Amino acid sequence: MEFYDKEVVLYSKRAVAKFEECRQNLKFCDVTLQSGQVEVKAHRIVLVAASPYFEAIFKDGLQEHKELVNCSDIPSDVLPSLVDFLYTGHLTIQSSTARELMATAHMLCLDGLVTGCARYLKTQLNTSNALSMLSFAETLGCSKLSEYALDYIGEHWTIIAQRKELLELSLIVFIRILCSDRFVPDNELEVVFAVVRWLEYKPTARAPHCSELVRHLHLGRIPADVLDEMWRIVRDTRVAEGLHLSKKKTEAIANARARRRSAFYMVKRNRISKYDIHRNYAFQRIIPNICAYEGRRAFCNRALKG
Repeated sequence: MEFYDKEVVLYSKRAVAKFEECRQNLKFCDVTLQSGQVEVKAHRIVLVAASPYFEAIFKDGLQEHKELVNCSDIPSDVLPSLVDFLYTGHLTIQSSTARELMATAHMLCLDGLVTGCARYLKTQLNTSNALSMLSFAETLGCSKLSEYALDYIGEHWTIIAQRKELLELSLIVFIRILCSDRFVPDNELEVVFAVVRWLEYKPTARAPHCSELVRHLHLGRIPADVLDEMWRIVRDTRVAEGLHLSKKKTEAIANARARRRSAFYMVKRNRISKYDIHRNYAFQRIIPNICAYEGRRAFCNRALKG
């Protein structure tokens, strides 16, 4: 049987409030946390109760009885507000320090604060930071922020695929995008172009990964003649060789799972059209969004010939 005494619960809340009052008045503080030039006084027992990170620090024989404890792992511009949060459970997340705060909360095993930061960063997503946000989330292993970023990247892929940040993505993060069920771009052809651009940006290092990337493309949704033309205009010979597909491989890829938003393409009457079964139920004229890519304007002319 579970039993709760309301008076004791109320007393506990008052005790927590009293700790904060003592800290504000610098009463009974037994430790000073230091990061750079910033110092914050606190009570060891409160810090230990809030995070196993501090328990590990204070168990260290060299730090156990020191009044001044070096916390260089915690950014100096985050430390004061973080300690406030440990005492009060309240914190104002700022755009300038949100990522630092989230990384620190992750290190301190403050799962609630990590979730709060992820929700805040979701509101800050835009076409210029979505890729770096995904890389950041993957580094931390924060699945929730990764999901937010992947949803946004899929919705705004036409713009994001043209940004230079895409070319700087690591192989792991790029594959994470391509294989995710949450990545739902409108035009599969634009995904192919992005892969080619990424490969040709550093062809020596990246050409060996061609087959690994192609495995995550859904080439069966792209007209064969358009796809053949795409392979022919690849400029780097190493990348071109890596992307060259035999008939057997092409058939295998065509039978691979489709992305959630299924679309079919048709080449007819000097135009490429797309039929999206989840949008409008009508054919839409598609002009490959690669005219902006240097040296590839000729592809549009050839691909659109009847």
